[in-house]
Amino acid sequence: MAMLPERYTTTVESVQVRSTCHHLDNYKELRLLVTGKTGEGKSTLVNGILGKVVAKEGASRERCTTKVEEYHKKIHGVPVTVFDSPGLQDATGNEDQYLNDMRKKCQNLSLVLCCTKMTNNRLKDDDKNAIIKLTTTFGQRFWEHAILVLTFANTENVSRRDDRDEDEGPEPDYDDDAAWKELGKKRFKGRVKKWKDGFHKFLIDEVGIREDIVERIPVVP
Repeated sequence: MAMLPERYTTTVESVQVRSTCHHLDNYKELRLLVTGKTGEGKSTLVNGILGKVVAKEGASRERCTTKVEEYHKKIHGVPVTVFDSPGLQDATGNEDQYLNDMRKKCQNLSLVLCCTKMTNNRLKDDDKNAIIKLTTTFGQRFWEHAILVLTFANTENVSRRDDRDEDEGPEPDYDDDAAWKELGKKRFKGRVKKWKDGFHKFLIDEVGIREDIVERIPVVP
């Protein structure tokens, strides 16, 4: 197997840190479901979790995948099963088949990693449809184990102000690297917060997930 390129590590480390709030360190076995739309970086995350390239990546791979792929590894002595699901909202008309397969195979989950591109800025209609379908299939308790993973966060362009940013006034001088770095951190943090606020609001207002469940769902770039 090919070993994991360094570019995978940031999101995985974030997920591992945030996973502590789900008390995963107390589990004797971990069962992780990675889900989301086609082309959202699910297989990249699977490879990151497992520490090597086992899942083929790219939207073309996901479009021809019609069943849940299952991978096993021991991490820090703990048996880990990672389920890589078919891409939802892929316009094939097979989504109910995918969801039925997920429901049969993905039982007793320790953690659900829902992937969406941070560069999309906000939830799109197909994101929302996928979330509603997952909730209908698994019920509200599905979200008790969930983390929203913002994929492709390393390509987020914080050097350009957009409508998500709250900084006002002139930007730093072109050659003031320290000021630009600080501004970039501020913008990135603010954009993640907007993702979290929008995601939580959608789950509560439009999907009907209980507020106490939603408040515990981390959003991780």
